[in-house]
Amino acid sequence: MLLVSKKDFFDEIEFLFNYLNGKELTKQVFWDAFFEQGKSHLNEFGRMIDYDLEGYIDRIMKIIDTIQPFLEPLTVKINLRKEFRERAFNVFKNYIYINKMNSFGQVSLML
Repeated sequence: MLLVSKKDFFDEIEFLFNYLNGKELTKQVFWDAFFEQGKSHLNEFGRMIDYDLEGYIDRIMKIIDTIQPFLEPLTVKINLRKEFRERAFNVFKNYIYINKMNSFGQVSLML
């Protein structure tokens, strides 16, 4: 199952690169790029499904891995992913819907 189209994926990566271009690449700047992308998503859809949030975290982490592949040990990157997730759930908490599987394998959305 395709959760994001190829065009949307590339548009999201381009959004991040455009935001990051010309800036000093610090953890805060990466967070700011991620946050702006989340705000853009909320402006368009009015909510964020947990899959959307995880996808945005994946994309910013891929950029961090590409730009800084050897600068940080893996444990630091794992902790950064957790930190971004926790901060995002706190900042966007009123807009995130969580997918929940019931005992029949059906998905329902919960706020």
